[in-house]
Amino acid sequence: MKQPNILAFAGIALLFYAVLLAYFNAGEIFHAAKNFNILYALPFFFLMSMSYLFKYSRWAFFIRGAGVSVPTKSLFMIFVSSLSMLITPGKVGDVLKSYLLKKKFGYEQRKTLPSVVLERITDLPSIAILSVAGAYSVYQNTFVLLLPFLVLFASLFTIKSDLCFRKIVGFVGNHARTKKYRKSVEGLYKNMRASASYRNLFTGTLLGLIAWSAEGLMLYVLLLGLGIQVNILFVISIYAISVIVGVLSLIPGGIGASEASMFGLLIVAGISKPEALAATIIFRAMTLWLSLAIGSLMLSSINRN
Repeated sequence: MKQPNILAFAGIALLFYAVLLAYFNAGEIFHAAKNFNILYALPFFFLMSMSYLFKYSRWAFFIRGAGVSVPTKSLFMIFVSSLSMLITPGKVGDVLKSYLLKKKFGYEQRKTLPSVVLERITDLPSIAILSVAGAYSVYQNTFVLLLPFLVLFASLFTIKSDLCFRKIVGFVGNHARTKKYRKSVEGLYKNMRASASYRNLFTGTLLGLIAWSAEGLMLYVLLLGLGIQVNILFVISIYAISVIVGVLSLIPGGIGASEASMFGLLIVAGISKPEALAATIIFRAMTLWLSLAIGSLMLSSINRN
């Protein structure tokens, strides 16, 4: 499986950040970043570790439930290596985990891919809950509280519905270019439906909720380190919304889309433009680019061994 050209995307991101710095007065932004209290770095990286630990636990829970027996150390290394694919549209690069399980341990992808799909499905209500909770803490509209439940219902219907199953398999089988994949898609979908018990979905959503909450708290801690006080639920909501915007944009890594939404919402929260942009750039550097570097190093290690 080919890894994205990290240097090319890094160059695009640096150009994007340079334009922002030039437009919004780089001096003021660097001054805001320079005032970061280094004591907040420890809780920041602790929360980052907790986020990935719970995300790993969720994937391991799904993959073990599918009958995959792989040493914990190897499974964790494969999970970390998948961070090298963060710069892919809509996080589709997570299929690297399934690819490596086949390459290293011989498991068919139709057996392991459902775990990746279930990760994304349980992400939907998790992020929806966080985005709505923060928004409701500031703009109290009871209608928005229904959003997470609507998302969860739509996800369950898509997996459990025989109608959806027939439509998907039929669509693949009725087109000349995809007809040869009908059996593979049918097997994949059946395995996913078997794994998508209500217990598994609830557990996955809960673990995802904790993991995404930890990442939202990272943004809150970063703001505290910059000397900025904001409603904690609203900050977590800002992060959740920026994730949604980044995924829906289908831009690799959400570059530009996630930053723009986070920057704009921080300004709505009453933060000055220099401080908002400093927080956005630092946060993205730590959560996207640092994770990408760690994942790439782990993938290189796996390939060497």
